[in-house]
Amino acid sequence: MYIKLKKEVIINSDNNSGFLFDTLRKRSKEISLQLYEEIKNFSTNSVVNFREEIISLVSDGFLELTSNMSVEDTFNTINTALLKAPHLSGINIETLTIQLSSDCKLDCSFCNDSINRRCGCNRWFNNQNNLDNITIVSLVKQLIPMGLKSVYLIGGDVFKNSSNLYFLITELSRFGLHISIFSNIYSINKFVIDFIKHYNIGLIIPVFHYKEEIVNDICNNNYFEIQQKYLKIMLDKEINIKMKVIIDNTHKRDLNEIITYYKLPVYDVDIINDNKNIEFDHLLQQSISSSNYMNIQARSEFNTCLIGGLHLTMDGNIYPCSGIHKSIGNIHKNRIIDILKDYNYLDYITKQKLCVDNCRYNNICDCCLPMHSKVCEGVTL
Repeated sequence: MYIKLKKEVIINSDNNSGFLFDTLRKRSKEISLQLYEEIKNFSTNSVVNFREEIISLVSDGFLELTSNMSVEDTFNTINTALLKAPHLSGINIETLTIQLSSDCKLDCSFCNDSINRRCGCNRWFNNQNNLDNITIVSLVKQLIPMGLKSVYLIGGDVFKNSSNLYFLITELSRFGLHISIFSNIYSINKFVIDFIKHYNIGLIIPVFHYKEEIVNDICNNNYFEIQQKYLKIMLDKEINIKMKVIIDNTHKRDLNEIITYYKLPVYDVDIINDNKNIEFDHLLQQSISSSNYMNIQARSEFNTCLIGGLHLTMDGNIYPCSGIHKSIGNIHKNRIIDILKDYNYLDYITKQKLCVDNCRYNNICDCCLPMHSKVCEGVTL
């Protein structure tokens, strides 16, 4: 469960994860680690007295509260944070981001292996307290008086369980909120087009911008062609669509040049920097200052699953996201190593094992199939 106060609230339905993902923005990772226990205690016990620094961070919107509580305690945590902490009173919550999970039986060999604690639908195998639609709708009703205006649905293939999504969208639409769905381009079909047209909801397609040679190797040189093809179809049908371009810190080209190169209708640009590339920081600021595009956000963490991209986490795991998982298993091991060297992440995974071609698991459920190339015992780097 992730609870992010100030301008945005993030609810993760996989609420047993219990991790604190780089929650301190504009602050060092050392401070984040120092504050972890106090934040955790506050989230669970609701009686911890914050230091002035913690209160300041939360009230300024730089801090997220993380908990692994049950669904029943979710509302109490939000209310406690808003009511009992004096510096948090009057916080205006404008955005709710809900991370959905596909159905998972939680019993396949991939999930239950001690090495692989995470399955393809991003659900922890021991999680029994996932948020359901009714709980989400109830939470939305409570947040509206606090200023809630927009709801974003993210996580996995949100269109996989169409009946579930239909119910959730139907209920949320009653509140007059702006609703947007993050979806990979490969999930778009006639049902999706009709669905978002019927409810007049936004469709946001995140695009991870690789260096050209990586695009060619991983995506068989047709990834962006397919995107542009579908984008043209959707734009012709006057669908409310936005494109989120995610740029990583290996790129030193001007931001405008990148956007122009792919000729994409960009509304949001999300720039990731992992604090390793000072030169990139300088170029990034130059790009932002010279750009005419709005909603540009620079962030320091690299832990969000980038739809259509290769997710390399700081703990050494490799997650091929939807859109490339069909081709990533065919990449030669040495090419993977080259990619990791290029991203400066090889140091984090030297002791990990990567399954490239032949996964040892014979009983993988449909939810975990996209994760067949995740770190496992297939190939040793």
